[in-house]
Amino acid sequence: MGQIVGFNKSMSIFGGADGPTSVFLAGKPAMGIMIAGVVIGLLVCLFGLKLVRLLTVLTGGIIGLAIGAVIAVVAGVDGVPFIAIMAVCAVVLAALSFFLYRFGVFCMTFFISIAVMGALLPGNSLPIVITMYAVSFALAILSAIYVEPIVIVLTAVSGGIMAGTMAVQLAGLDGWTGYAAGAVIAVIGMVLQFAMQSRKVGKKERDYADEIKEKVSMELEVEKARNILDDEEDDEEE
Repeated sequence: MGQIVGFNKSMSIFGGADGPTSVFLAGKPAMGIMIAGVVIGLLVCLFGLKLVRLLTVLTGGIIGLAIGAVIAVVAGVDGVPFIAIMAVCAVVLAALSFFLYRFGVFCMTFFISIAVMGALLPGNSLPIVITMYAVSFALAILSAIYVEPIVIVLTAVSGGIMAGTMAVQLAGLDGWTGYAAGAVIAVIGMVLQFAMQSRKVGKKERDYADEIKEKVSMELEVEKARNILDDEEDDEEE
């Protein structure tokens, strides 16, 4: 019985009201939590790509906790060893997510995708859960290949939903109003992040072009100096 309860607790990290969806659907949290949710949501929505290292470490740690819990349950341990296994797995996954950039993005995308779909899809039937995991896994694979665009869209949507739902609860409203507000915030976040990324890419291209021009200019100067020396040698021979 204890193992079953532990297993349920470990799996709830990835689904249901105790999992990622609780980030968005937290009932009536305290005002301080709602304010923090709005601030964090806006930061993730507007600057997700710039915060990607931090986000990958956090999500890697959370996934590590879940994996550690499952391992501990399967191993039949409880108490301090249970917590120790979870802590070790969390540290290992967080470290891997930090040092292996694309792996970290993979884990982050998988986790946040489940959270977003868990908040938006109704119910928790088996077909819905399978769909959530399958789509999240596919997006995670794509994010490891096309990092910037998927991270921008994912963080804008997840941060927008968090900020929108929390802001609406602060205003005393319920229902889908929060998701509508979240959608507006998400669009703003996407536009801003893509604009910042475009400027960053443009700056790199300009810097590279300036470097090429400088190199070509130096080569031309060297060639001119060589021609002058050749002309002087020809004059001396005459």
